[in-house]
Amino acid sequence: MQEALAYKAQLAQQPQPSSSSSSSSSSSSSSDSRRGPLHPLLTQQQLFSAYVHTPAGVLLPSSSIFSGAELTVRLNTTRGYAQHVLAEAEVLLLHAGLGDAANTKFVLVSDSSMPLYPPQVIWAQLLSEPLSRLDACVDLRKDRQLYRWRPYMASAHFGPQHWRKSSQWFALSRPAVADTHVRELFHSFCYTNLTAGSPMCVSDEHYLASLMASYGLDSATDCQGLSHYADWSAGGWHPKEFKAAEITPALLHSMRAGRQLGSTSLGQAAACDAAAAARSAAATIFQPLESLASGVADGSSAEGGSSSSATAGAAAAGKRRAGSEWGRHEQLLAIDHQQSVNGLQDAQQQQQEQQQQQQQKEELHVKGDSNWLVAAGYAPLGSHCPLFGRKFAAAVVNQTLALALGCNGVGLGSWCRGSRVDAKEHSAA
Repeated sequence: MQEALAYKAQLAQQPQPSSSSSSSSSSSSSSDSRRGPLHPLLTQQQLFSAYVHTPAGVLLPSSSIFSGAELTVRLNTTRGYAQHVLAEAEVLLLHAGLGDAANTKFVLVSDSSMPLYPPQVIWAQLLSEPLSRLDACVDLRKDRQLYRWRPYMASAHFGPQHWRKSSQWFALSRPAVADTHVRELFHSFCYTNLTAGSPMCVSDEHYLASLMASYGLDSATDCQGLSHYADWSAGGWHPKEFKAAEITPALLHSMRAGRQLGSTSLGQAAACDAAAAARSAAATIFQPLESLASGVADGSSAEGGSSSSATAGAAAAGKRRAGSEWGRHEQLLAIDHQQSVNGLQDAQQQQQEQQQQQQQKEELHVKGDSNWLVAAGYAPLGSHCPLFGRKFAAAVVNQTLALALGCNGVGLGSWCRGSRVDAKEHSAA
C-alpha cells in the first residue's frame, strides 16, 4: 500500500467547521478523487492532506484513520514489485494531491513508514526547503544503474543521458511538468520479467528522477532524495524489518541522525538537531491563547465584533500564513537597519559587512517563499536528515505506535505538547 501526504503551503483561512457541520465537511471528500468520508482526525487539522492507494478491490477497515482517503481509481499492485504499475500508482496519488491548490509538497510513504518528527516539524521542514527531496542530478560518483536502461526507450526528447536513479520515497515540490511522453516510454519498456533472467527495470526508482532530468529540472532537486531512513546493512533487495525489541527511543535517535542502531559514529548528527527543530516549529505554528484573542480584538470592529474561538483561530492562521512576503521583507528591513548601524565602524569593516548583507538579500530573493518560516524563527534540519523511517511491519504495530505516541519517542500524543523529554533524550543520544 502506498500513501501520499500533501503538505499545505498555508494554514486554512476559514474557521474550522462546528460539530454540527463536520459530517457534511468530512463527506465532501467523496466529490474529489478520494472515497470519503474522511476520518475526523484528518478533517480537524490543517497541515496536510492524505491520499491512499490500496490494491484494486481492497479498502481499509473503518477503524483506520486513513479510511475514506483511498483513491476512487486504483490499480492492481499486488504483484507490482519491480513493475511499472507502482510508478503509475504514484502518478495517481500525485494527480489526486494536485487537485487541491493549497498542496505544495508531496511525500510518498508506505504502510511500513513512521514519521520521525511531530507533524508540525515535518510541515515546517518541508515548506522551508526550496528543493525536492529527489536525486535527478548527474554525479559520476553515483551509480545511475544505466544497465537498466532500455534502448527502445530512446526518443528525440528522452535518452540515456537523462537516466537517473533515486529513492522511490520522495518529497516533491509542486511539479511544473505536464508530461505523457516519458510516462508512456516507461509504461511500454521499463518492466521486469523475473523468470527470464534479464536485467531488472525498477520503474518507481527511475521514473520521476529521469522525468525531471529530461525537462532540465535537475537543479530543482537536492541531489540526495533522502526523505526516509532505512537500514540496508544486510544487503539484498529489501531493507531490514525492525523487530519489536529494537523499537526504542535509541532506534529513533539513530534514524534521525541517519546512522545504524548501535553505531558509535555520530556522522552528521549535529546538523539533525531534533530538539531545536521541535521547539522552533511549535513556537512558529502554535500561539498562546492571548495572542489569538488580541488578533480577534484587532479586527472585531470591522468584522462585527465576533469573538468566537473559531474566528480567533482563523485570525491567527492569517497572521501565520502572512507567508513569503512577511518573512522576506521583515528580514530585508532588518538587514537595512543593520546597515545604518554599521556607519559607526571603520570603512573597511563596513564594506565587508555590506557585501555580506547584500549576499543575504540576494539569497532571500532567490529562495523566495521557502524562506519565510526560517525568518519567522524555525531552525531547519539539514536536507540529509530523514523525516520518516522504515521498515515497521504489521507484526510490530503496537511497539511502533508506542514509540510514535510516546513523549520520549516521536511525541505524537497530544499529551506531549510542551514536553521537554525529547530535548533530554536528544542531548543524551
